[in-house]
Amino acid sequence: MYQDNLTKVLEKVFAIAIQVALVVWEQVLAWTYSNFLTWIRKSMIPMLEESVKLAFIGVNKIIYKILDTVKEAWQKVKQVLLEMVVKFERVASSTAWKKKSTSTIFKKFEANQPVFVKREIEEDLDWDNLPPEVRKAWLKGSQDNYKIDVMEIRNKELEALVMEQ
Repeated sequence: MYQDNLTKVLEKVFAIAIQVALVVWEQVLAWTYSNFLTWIRKSMIPMLEESVKLAFIGVNKIIYKILDTVKEAWQKVKQVLLEMVVKFERVASSTAWKKKSTSTIFKKFEANQPVFVKREIEEDLDWDNLPPEVRKAWLKGSQDNYKIDVMEIRNKELEALVMEQ
């Protein structure tokens, strides 16, 4: 409980710090842009004007547009993607692991009934090809099974980025 509250407070403090840094950075960029662009126009190489404009554009403006596009696309995908998980399971008494990726989508309606399609892909992995979090979990507690909910992680990732905006 205490750690959850502390985590939430730290997330908010971090988001505020990022906002302050962005405001200051935008001011620095605006000042640099106007001064440098004026100098380039008058004294230096006028043909660099377009490159200067692009070089000093606020990256956050581009990032926010990309983020909005990604969020929109994710919302569309979530309308049909119902499940996406990756499970890792250690093969008994060996260093080999099995990776099982499962995705379930809503395909369409047939006779007023939803049609779902589930796809599972299994693959053998050795220790070196495991994701770091799986290796870490196994080393900490000899955890022979590990599950990654891709949809949950993506939702959290996008929520965190929205908080930073």
